[in-house]
Amino acid sequence: MTALALELTPGVNMTWLALLSAAEGRRAGLAAVAGIAIGLSLLGLVAGVGASTLLTGHSWVLAVLRGAGIAYLLWMAWDAWPRGDGGVPVRAGVAAGFRRGLLMNMLNAKSALVFVTLLPGFVHGAAAVRSQLAALTIAYVVIATTVHLGIVALAGGAHALLADARRVRRVRTLFALALVVLAIMLALRRG
Repeated sequence: MTALALELTPGVNMTWLALLSAAEGRRAGLAAVAGIAIGLSLLGLVAGVGASTLLTGHSWVLAVLRGAGIAYLLWMAWDAWPRGDGGVPVRAGVAAGFRRGLLMNMLNAKSALVFVTLLPGFVHGAAAVRSQLAALTIAYVVIATTVHLGIVALAGGAHALLADARRVRRVRTLFALALVVLAIMLALRRG
């Protein structure tokens, strides 16, 4: 229930997936979901082997992670912005959607905190801690992926409405501005 509540709360992944799927279609959205799922799995793996000690003992590590995530969101906003030559930027494609989903989650301080601070709270007893964390990570990734697939399915339906180049420019502008707003929100967030 905790994972579902976290994933249904609007955030970077939800906004980005909706805009990406609307602008570039379901295939790009599905590739991004795969990247996000692998990124979340890797964060869970890293947390399970002891990164929680590093992150909780050195707050600067999370600050660096947050800064890298903000920079990456701003770079994606710049990349999505329609160019001044009257044309629309070439679609990034499936591989780029996957890479961006993966990187966005590897640089997402909120995702790291879920695996470092939240999931260990559900571990019972000292025995088999790593196997419990692995099971919790799998459950979290399955729930997150299910929510993300729903977002892609819903937002991907709007892709057909964007066949007109002017609409594509408007959506890409909205997409870029939304990414800037997300970066600003992440920068202003405490903790």
